[in-house]
Amino acid sequence: MSEEARKDIGGKIGKVIEVDKRSLQAKQAKFMRIRVSIPIDRPLRRCGTVISPEGEATQILFRYERLPIFCYHCGVMGHDDRHCTSYSNQSSEPSQYGEWLR
Repeated sequence: MSEEARKDIGGKIGKVIEVDKRSLQAKQAKFMRIRVSIPIDRPLRRCGTVISPEGEATQILFRYERLPIFCYHCGVMGHDDRHCTSYSNQSSEPSQYGEWLR
């Protein structure tokens, strides 16, 4: 995958700062690291869709490193589930985010 394609993927999350060059060298890399500046007042993206040059759509899952305090219910950084204004403890609705995101 080209560096330009990796920047496009990172651009789905936020402003791309840096693409890890080591993953460009590996022929069969299972993941790539892209340093991105993200808006902290919006929920984190869990996944995105990439379209190949042949027109085939592929869904990719995003994972994050070094996340600060993070709410598994609403996806916004800066508070946790206990302090979330949009979450009630009586809600039977499952969280859209989980430990897998880290």
